[in-house]
Order: sequence, then structure tokens, then C-alpha cells
Amino acid sequence: MTRQLRDKGEIRQAGKIISIYYRHHQNDYNTVWLYAQTAYFNKDFRRSKMLYQKAILLAPGNMYLQFDYARMLFNTGKYEKAEPWFRKYHAYDPSNKETSFFLDEIGYNTGKFTDTLEMVRRLKNQGKTRKAYVLVQSYYVRHQQDFNTTWLFAQSAFLAHHVRKSRVLYEKAMTMSPKNLYLQLDYAKNLVNITDYEKAKKLLLKYLAYDPSNTQAITSLARISYWQGDYGKALSELNNIQPEDLKNKDITSFIRDIQIAKAPWIRMKGAYQTDDQPLQSITTQLEGGLYLHPLSSLHFTFQAPLFITDSSRSQSFWLQAGNKSVIGKAGMVIEADAGLVKFPRKSITTWTGNLEIDKVFIRHLTLSLQAERNPYFYTLSSIDSAVIDNHGSLKVGWNDLKS
Repeated sequence: MTRQLRDKGEIRQAGKIISIYYRHHQNDYNTVWLYAQTAYFNKDFRRSKMLYQKAILLAPGNMYLQFDYARMLFNTGKYEKAEPWFRKYHAYDPSNKETSFFLDEIGYNTGKFTDTLEMVRRLKNQGKTRKAYVLVQSYYVRHQQDFNTTWLFAQSAFLAHHVRKSRVLYEKAMTMSPKNLYLQLDYAKNLVNITDYEKAKKLLLKYLAYDPSNTQAITSLARISYWQGDYGKALSELNNIQPEDLKNKDITSFIRDIQIAKAPWIRMKGAYQTDDQPLQSITTQLEGGLYLHPLSSLHFTFQAPLFITDSSRSQSFWLQAGNKSVIGKAGMVIEADAGLVKFPRKSITTWTGNLEIDKVFIRHLTLSLQAERNPYFYTLSSIDSAVIDNHGSLKVGWNDLKS
């Protein structure tokens, strides 16, 4: 039951159940170990450390338990204490790529060694991404089968905007260490940034099955929902973040952006225009919108332009309403509007409309199709008669050529 609740993200409830069960099974190392993991996910690091140490005393030969303890120490910044446990596990299983990665990271964070990979990390962290990329690229030529080099090269390539190369390297690193969930989380975060949401989502859900309270994974998943227009789902996903992490400035800003996008809105604006025909116009405009669902975001616009010439004044009224649909999986946005316009001097009322379809293909190729039917009010003759401007366009774009 505790594991099921933990895997569902119900960390607090899992903690309550295991703490009660532990009272009657304090000498069962599996219970102690599970309690230690649950305490860690609940950010109770002091209790988690104490329980891990007790579990190791109960089962001193369990190498997987010791490795799990080392990861907990590493994730809480206790690099010096984590190192001997990782080295012990590395002696037991020298082929484990994840252990090598942790030892490499510990060496970097504690300043215990200076080598090419450390220099690459320093350059990367200092924002010197181009230098880091060039350095690790030359190093990789001689170390193509080294997992840590491949991973670092993938990170550096992404930061240097070589996205296609970065993806190839990440995929290679995952074949070299298919069970490395930290690698998969790192790759997933970058996939979110390049809008490959489907692949990113699979990796994030896989990681969250292992660590349901990981803030980075939860936030990345919420960003996918946000950019696909599913604001309710994004907020629901962010509810799984631990309360202390919700105080983070970036997360609070992100939540505020979602709440603004989800909230009903209304605004009024005005405009004045003059030219030497002579023709002046004073336009009052009222706009509003209501988000209901990714497929239904309603909006309206009402305009009442007043036209002033040397000899007369006249007014037009134009009301238009529509809907915007975001189809996340298809990478498509469809916006359709329809309305009525009453022309200023002629007693003529006719329909107006707008249809816009945007579609993303293969991540970089974009297609935009638009058709509009709007009143034309920019000349004296257009005020005296009923002129409609019909406009259609097709745009094809390609972004990020360096990828």
C-alpha cells in the first residue's frame, strides 16, 4: 500500500501509513528501507538518513540498499559522505554506468580532480557554452564509448544549439545506460524546450514513477500541459510539488502565468487616426475572452468607429466572436471568428470572419493558413459605400536552422 501511494504521488499519505506500520516492524529491514525512502520523498532528510543507516545495520550485505543510500546522500548535497558508498558499490559492480556518473559528479562538486570533463562542466556552468562544446567535441573523438563523456557532450551540444547532434548523443547515452533515470530526466527537460512533447512526456512519467515528488520532473510535465493549452491540467500537476518548493520564485511565476491565462478577461481601448483626405476616425474597442478547455477558448471584439470629415460625421458598429482550439498532440492551433458589421452611411449590414490554422511539422517546419473578410474603412469612398477586404495567405516557415 505504501509503495502504491508513493508511486501515485500521494507522498504524505504513504508516509503516515509506513510510520504506523514501522512501529510494529522496527527490525524488518525492508520496512525500515521503505520508511527511509518515503521520508526522503517527504523531504524529511534527517529521519531518512537515520533510517537508511539502521537498515544497513540490519542488512549489511545488501549492496542495492547501500547504493540507494548513497544516492540519497548525493541528492541532498552530502557528496563527501556519499563517495565511499559509491566506491564500495563500484567495486562490487564496476560496469555500473550510474555509479561512474555519480563519482564523476562528486569529483567535480568537491574539486578533487581536474581533467577535461571537469573543465567542460566549468565552462558550461559559466555560460561559455561554445568553448565547452568545442572542448568536449575533441575529447569525445578518443572516448566515444565512455558514457559520461557522451552524456556531457549531449548536454554541451544542446546548449550550443546543435540540437540534432544533442539528440543523437542522448539516445546513444541511453543505450549505454538504459536504466539511468537521471539521464532520462535530463534528456526529457531538453525535449520540452524543443517542443518534442510526446517523447518528453514518456520519459518524465517514467521518472516520476521512480521519484513522484521530483520538482523538476513535475514542472516540466506541467509546462507541456501549459504550452498545449491545458491550463487546468498544468495546475493540477503542479499541486504535486512539495509545499516548500512552491516558494521557488520561478515556480510561483509559472503558476501566476497559468492562472492569468486561465482567467476570464476584458479590456477596452481607443484609437485616433487622421490623414489629409481629410478623414479622421475615433475608435472605441471592447474585447473579452473566456477559457473553458484546450479546445474551447472563447473571445469577442466590439468596435464602434466614428468617422469625421469636413462635412459630416458617421458611425459604424462591428461585432465579432470566435473560438480558439489548441490540439496539442497534433501540434495544431485553429482559430475561427464570425461577426456582423454595419457600415456608417449606407444601411448595409454584412458578415465578417476570420479563419487561421497553424500547424507544426517535424518540429521545425511550420505552416500557417489564414483567410479574412473584414470591412475596409481607410478612404472617403469606403465610408460612403460598403467595401469589404477579402484576404488570404499561406506561410511556410523553418526555425532554428542550426539544429
